[in-house]
Amino acid sequence: MEIYPAIDLYEGKVVRLERGDYEKRKVYSSDPKAIARRWIGEGARWLHVVDLEGARSGEIKNWEALKQILSEKKVSVQFGGGVRRLEDLEQLLHLGVKRIILGTKVLEPLFLKQVSQAHGPNIALSLDLRGEAVQVEGWLRSGGKSVFDLLGELKEVSVACLIITDIEREGTLTGINLPKFQRLLERSPFPVIFSGGITSLEDIRSLVSLKAKRLDGIIIGKALYEGAVDLREALSLAQGRRNSDNGLG
Repeated sequence: MEIYPAIDLYEGKVVRLERGDYEKRKVYSSDPKAIARRWIGEGARWLHVVDLEGARSGEIKNWEALKQILSEKKVSVQFGGGVRRLEDLEQLLHLGVKRIILGTKVLEPLFLKQVSQAHGPNIALSLDLRGEAVQVEGWLRSGGKSVFDLLGELKEVSVACLIITDIEREGTLTGINLPKFQRLLERSPFPVIFSGGITSLEDIRSLVSLKAKRLDGIIIGKALYEGAVDLREALSLAQGRRNSDNGLG
């Protein structure tokens, strides 16, 4: 299982939202590259980078901040937020983004089929949930679908993984909804990365204890920035899970 430190970008700064509310954002740094270097220095192999302005507007806004992060070569980056055109996808891959996250476009079957055929191994689909309802456009609008209905439809495409965010827990430091995550894991046709509510190492232990083969990883944001979770310890727990899965632990 992988740990993905989150770097959310707004006006070139690293911020965190609470429950997806753009009016409740806290700035943690004006230097995205320094934050990336910090997480890499603590052992991160992946970074989860989101352009919050892009997610809301439908057009990538934080290109320069993303380029600064990508200049740190010792890490893989998954990026989303405003990726709505094939040209964007091609440019991101050219810049060195390892995995591109599609959110709003998940609800467009023809686009999704086209992209998955061309770049499936480099695509993650983001399912952002309020309850069981899928949200789009930076979590501002309901997509009109239940996550469980959408999971059934996604069996027709081929992608690297799903990123499932529990918006109601995101940025709140209130702990995870473990039964909800477990139901989603059981229904997912793809490996899953979870986000939303990670507050402590105990939350990570709870997810590790599920021993679910489709659990690819966890995104951690506010808990890292507020010092509630130590990244090195989180990575150690995840590494223990990986060794156990391989019969080594």
